[in-house]
Amino acid sequence: MRSKLTAGVLFASGATLPGCPGGEQGSSGSTADATDTSTGSGSSEESGGASTSTTTTTAGNDDTTTGASTGASTTSEITTDASSTTEATTEASTGASSTGETTTEASTGASSTGDASTGADTTEGGSSGAPGACGDGAVDPGEACDDGNSDEADACSTQCELNKALSVTMGYEYTCASISGETVKCWGRNDSGQLGLGDIAPRGDEPGEMGDALPFVQLGAPAVEVDSGFDSTCARLADGGLKCWGANFNGQLGLGDTEYRGYKAGQMGAQLPYVDLGAGKAVVAMSLGNKFACAVLDTGQVKCWGINWLGQLGLGDKIDRGTKPGEMGDGLPPVDLGQGVKVVDVAAGVSHTCALLEGGSVKCWGRGDGGQLGLGDKASRGDGPGEMGDTLPAVDLGPGAVVTSLVAAGGHTCALLTTHAVKCWGRNDDGQLGLGDTDHRGDAPGEMGQQLPAVDLGAGKTAVALGASIRSTCALFDDGTIKCWGWNLYGQLGLGDKDARGDQPGEMGDNLPIVDLGQGQSAVSLGSSNEATHQCAVLAEGPVKCWGNNNPGGQLGLGDTLLRGDNPGEMGDSLPTVKLLTPAW
Repeated sequence: MRSKLTAGVLFASGATLPGCPGGEQGSSGSTADATDTSTGSGSSEESGGASTSTTTTTAGNDDTTTGASTGASTTSEITTDASSTTEATTEASTGASSTGETTTEASTGASSTGDASTGADTTEGGSSGAPGACGDGAVDPGEACDDGNSDEADACSTQCELNKALSVTMGYEYTCASISGETVKCWGRNDSGQLGLGDIAPRGDEPGEMGDALPFVQLGAPAVEVDSGFDSTCARLADGGLKCWGANFNGQLGLGDTEYRGYKAGQMGAQLPYVDLGAGKAVVAMSLGNKFACAVLDTGQVKCWGINWLGQLGLGDKIDRGTKPGEMGDGLPPVDLGQGVKVVDVAAGVSHTCALLEGGSVKCWGRGDGGQLGLGDKASRGDGPGEMGDTLPAVDLGPGAVVTSLVAAGGHTCALLTTHAVKCWGRNDDGQLGLGDTDHRGDAPGEMGQQLPAVDLGAGKTAVALGASIRSTCALFDDGTIKCWGWNLYGQLGLGDKDARGDQPGEMGDNLPIVDLGQGQSAVSLGSSNEATHQCAVLAEGPVKCWGNNNPGGQLGLGDTLLRGDNPGEMGDSLPTVKLLTPAW
């Protein structure tokens, strides 16, 4: 990990690019090695290509990173019926309000009923007659909730507004959450404007910066989903549009230039343009990789833009998209995944991309040297002509395997099947595949299909969702518990130590402890990232808890830079919730 920066990223040459707040330099498609000054058993991750802000690690993994979605994780399984607009909901459900409580379902034509600045439901309706007072226990017109008490720390505020995070996503040293009222808040590292607050000051690393002191991200429209990349962020809006902000050296914001957004005043809200994905196209799902992004459209197509040095955009070349006028909109080709194929979801890793197809099959492209494409070799796909479309094989996960959701991380990929089995492939230096060894899977013949074991998660455990960070993986179970395995240098497994899990025999199954979230606490969704060294979860009552690395950005949102989960006594009830709306919630 890098030393804490107060403004901007430092580079080997010491130069700063024009148009950005101390951001990246280098030519498109170039690579540079970066240095992780952390001690312990690290390993190098995947490089973001043109980025020269990089990290040195201490063990010989050839997956180089400039930091550490994949996109927002879902709290329920993605359906695979024959619909080109299949939705993945991020609602942390506590039951719909009879007066019109706003949800975050991925509707391609949803309209807002929430106040985008306060989270309050402004829907008219409810019982007839004069409205009652907030706190009377009855939900009246103009109230999103009313639990009849004055507890500011529960899911209903004393102003009868919902206090509920709907989903959480981790970037490199920062975090974002989608919150009730179709709003977004971000905290942690902010050297490229990735928090979307009009400055480059971090949030959450000092007291007094969270709760009502943390501004909402101004988007000019209600947001239903947010996802974080290395140092850029995108929000899917209720009107079917997409807006992105933060670093933009490789065109990852999709705005036809390389100007960073969100790092100075006047760049957010109505001044932040929509990403142009073509006339009449609505976005139904999205995922951010390292300096690139992908969106699933209501037509069942997927489009990707940004850095492309390893074919991660799936366009049969290594040319970045989104850096110049004319490269977006109808000028940006959809990824060719074969005749008649429709995409229902997408997961972007550091330098590879996987699509969940209608019917439950998976295709992956981009960097392949660790087996992360699951094709039995180390070759990249999508960086040359003739590698995509019907030529690109589906990932073999065994006879009759149907995938419901995907996560893609630094150099590995995991899939949740309809049987609730979890299968992971790709790099395995730290046991992130959960197979009791450090052997990569998918980089040689005979390792996929029936030969790829399911992850042993213990007797009676039913996985319903997955999360990932750069070299670790987590599973959420139907009882609201979580288990995590893989790299653990920063305590990101939440087990009170720094020991990796899943890299040796006897560490998985019933021997893998459950993450202690506190007395009576259960989770409803997991955060996911291809870059992070921390992990977050949304709890059943709506708050967020985060653990793992917290330095330098304050990405755990606890008002300091202390790691959590790497020592005994830091988890459970000792781990505070992230305060998102008030000093108490």
